Amino acid sequence: MQRDESNLAWEVWIVQHHPAEGPALLSRAFRETGLLPRLIGTWRGDPLPTADQIGRCCGLVVLGGPQSADSDRNFPTRRAEMDLMAAALEAEVPTLGICLGAQMLALVAGGDLATGGEPEIGWGIVTLADESRDDPIFSGLECRDLWAVHWHGDQLVPPAGATVLGGTERYPEQAFRVGRTAWGIQFHLEADDHWIRSVSAAFPQEAARAEGGAEALLEQTAALERSTRPQRFSVLKSFARGVAQTFG
Repeated sequence: MQRDESNLAWEVWIVQHHPAEGPALLSRAFRETGLLPRLIGTWRGDPLPTADQIGRCCGLVVLGGPQSADSDRNFPTRRAEMDLMAAALEAEVPTLGICLGAQMLALVAGGDLATGGEPEIGWGIVTLADESRDDPIFSGLECRDLWAVHWHGDQLVPPAGATVLGGTERYPEQAFRVGRTAWGIQFHLEADDHWIRSVSAAFPQEAARAEGGAEALLEQTAALERSTRPQRFSVLKSFARGVAQTFG
């Protein structure tokens, strides 16, 4: 697919499924890199670009949400979003799927989903695989243990040929790369204090399932969010730089 250079702005399309689950630190990473994040709130009825319009953006991000990646129930834009992700893969437009978005990317690329059992909610350490040392967005990390916020109950199964970059003991395949320009990350590196408080308020029953309950989750956030932000932001900034370099 040819890129439409005449209409190309430094826009990164960010698909948001729920008002509480915004891009948070990711928007800052894009702005600091000279990119323009364009938020597409499917929850509020914003029109979703079609697959044949993928040449009009320089990057695509699909965020998390309460929907299921493999069901159209309460998810009327699911198939159109997956078509958009498939077009981005074909055109090698830098793509990042987060949580629900990562599960959708896995399905688009030929992977699968499996029932995860006990949900993983709250702060936890992601152990990065050796393959992450040579990955464009993870290679800048000196430490192989990465603090992140988890909020999921399904297990993605990366497609054949994907590079698995890290996971947890309970969910060992949580980050992967497809080809050269697409990443799926089931955990939330973008989460800041406001994001965690908003999501906890929007989904109190799920927040209560964090270790120690919702109050413990917020206490952990006070202790960990600021101190772990540089490491988490480094990954997001590396993705943003990759977008800028690809079409700079």
